[in-house]
Amino acid sequence: MKKFLLVMVCATFAFSQDWGIRSGLGVSALRDHKALMSLSFGPNAVRLFPAFSAGAGLVFAFNVNEFFSIAPELQYTLYQAKGELTFETGTDFDDLREAGVSLHSLELPLLARFSFGSFYLETGPQVGANIYARIYLNNEYKKPKLNLFAFGPSLGGGVKLNNSILFGLRGHFGVLEYAKSTNGYPWALHIGVSKFL
Repeated sequence: MKKFLLVMVCATFAFSQDWGIRSGLGVSALRDHKALMSLSFGPNAVRLFPAFSAGAGLVFAFNVNEFFSIAPELQYTLYQAKGELTFETGTDFDDLREAGVSLHSLELPLLARFSFGSFYLETGPQVGANIYARIYLNNEYKKPKLNLFAFGPSLGGGVKLNNSILFGLRGHFGVLEYAKSTNGYPWALHIGVSKFL
């Protein structure tokens, strides 16, 4: 997978007409992720909800005409999900359990971009490699057994502020479990800015 990504990046640099940088901020989660449980907590479980997410990387463009371009990217994305559970103690302070997941991925979206004046729409598949993840429940940390390969569709749109800056919203929806026995499928929704150099 790593060799494949390296070859794709080198080929993209060699043949692209435009390139630049992109960054995005938003929310993410791992839908259907199993609730995190501990024997010391009895039958209660902490369920995970969307949390802060970020991404950054390189963007490229192969302009077929003024309306259509092929836009591959290489990006790093942080996916997170968090949750908490309160236990009433009958005293001035209740007990609080916290849980969360952090997933770091290297991704290669291959987007088709359609331009309509100052607006654009983009869609396409995204492949990637899950490179690191951790799960925590209070101060107890676990390292899940990652599934290296990641895949899913991406869809977005936005405005062209000028010929070199794109500002938009993009969603990605993973269709593969990120780690064994988690039932977690990553998704993210980012507001992003791309600057072509």
